[in-house]
Amino acid sequence: GSLAHDIKNVPHGKVEYLHYYSKSLKGVNNAVVYLPPKYETDKNKKYPVFYLLSGTTDTEEVYYKVGRVNYILDNLIAEGKAKPMIVVMPNGNVDQEAAPGESSLGLVKPNMQLPRTMEGTMEATFPDIIKFVESNYRVEKKKSSRAIAGLSMGGYHSLHISKEYPD
Repeated sequence: GSLAHDIKNVPHGKVEYLHYYSKSLKGVNNAVVYLPPKYETDKNKKYPVFYLLSGTTDTEEVYYKVGRVNYILDNLIAEGKAKPMIVVMPNGNVDQEAAPGESSLGLVKPNMQLPRTMEGTMEATFPDIIKFVESNYRVEKKKSSRAIAGLSMGGYHSLHISKEYPD
């Protein structure tokens, strides 16, 4: 049988990397964004946004490169089991510019004992990515069209972001 993450003959979305300026961090942060099939062609449609946060030892790329979130969503949308949505996967390690090898430092050994990882900086700067996404993508700008979840550290961030910003 086929698996949810298989590449199937269904309409495919697009994955892109974004770099946004975070006023709170006083610097650039990164995210990977999944755009559903038809996003490029249906210029009038607005989409809900799912913010998907990674764990401490992962980066903004993990759900795309390892988790195959784009294929899973392509398949679920094609089967009518998920609504078309935009998925934003930010870099949750705010002191790490990007995934090792993707940063201006080149290929460097990742450091998982980073300062400002679990003390509230990610939560405090989260409105910056929402503002960037809502200014640059066709999204539904309302509470009922936003969701957040994460694994490990991302779950911790999701819990506290939801508590601090209930909208």
